[in-house]
Formats: sequence, C-alpha cells, structure tokens
Amino acid sequence: MPNPFRFPPSVPALIASSLLLVACQGNRHAPEKPSSGATAVEPCTSAQLAVAQAGSDAGAGSRALHFTLHNTSAHTCTLKGHAGMRLLDAAGHPLAGVTVKQREDSDIQSPLTLPPGGSAWFQLIFPGATGGPPCHAVSAVEVTPPSGGAAQRLDLAFEVCGARVTVTPLQAPHT
Repeated sequence: MPNPFRFPPSVPALIASSLLLVACQGNRHAPEKPSSGATAVEPCTSAQLAVAQAGSDAGAGSRALHFTLHNTSAHTCTLKGHAGMRLLDAAGHPLAGVTVKQREDSDIQSPLTLPPGGSAWFQLIFPGATGGPPCHAVSAVEVTPPSGGAAQRLDLAFEVCGARVTVTPLQAPHT
C-alpha cells in the first residue's frame, strides 16, 4: 500500500520552519479574564461541541492530525487542557498496544473562551512508518472535551507505528 503521507523533501523543512515561527510568537491568544461582577462562563459540554479533522502534517518521521472542537451552541463556553482521545480498531474497540499521552505545554494552558461559532484546535502526533516498531491500523477516533461527557466518533483510517501517540493541549485558532 503506498504511503499517503509521502511528501516532497521541501515539505518537512517548510513544516519545521512554520512550527519554529509559531513557537517564537508565544501565546498571543490568551483570553481576557472577566471583570469582577461578570457572569462566570461554564465549561463546554459534549452537546455544545462538534469535532472535526482539520488537516495533517508530516516531518522528521512523525505525523500529526489536526482536529477542531467547534462551539455549535448559542452560549459562550470555555475549554482548558486536553481533549480526550481514544483510537479504535476496525471492530470499534480501543486499539491494543498503543498509549495516548497528553503533552504538557505550560504556555498554552490558559482557559479558552469559545463564543457561539468559535473553535479551538489540537493535534494527535504519532510516529510514521519507519520499518522499526509494528504499525497499528486505526479505523476511528473518539474525542471527548476536557470537561468530560459523551465522546464523539470520527471515522478515520490511518496507521500508527510504535506504542505511543501524543495529544497536544487545546489552543486558540491562529489569526
């Protein structure tokens, strides 16, 4: 089966330089804190959010799938931390032999305020095929907001090579 993540040699360099540029910009998207007397904004629930895959990247032997959580409700809500992620096999069972780890990035741990129609994004980062560790076929993912609740399933077919994948913290969209 041909590798769907094969890119020309210039693509990994472009991705690396883009990541460096983003890292150097810092967190410009920190939400403002409510003034005293302001109504507290509740955490986003599963019922308020829609999850979608929003692209992918590859470079230096790693792959990344980008996901968004979109506020579909009429109410502002907040997200902080990591979305829950489960990888599923063709039978719909959790993928055996692969651990999902949360990456801690202290500079992007602030709560994100999502107005109606707003969104946040995160990545699932995993090793690509290297001829080394065994690869596992993923048929779907289940995503849960940080506050818990019902998981939303996305049917996606990809391979994870190795025993660990990483989920990045939720972040504000790039502007």
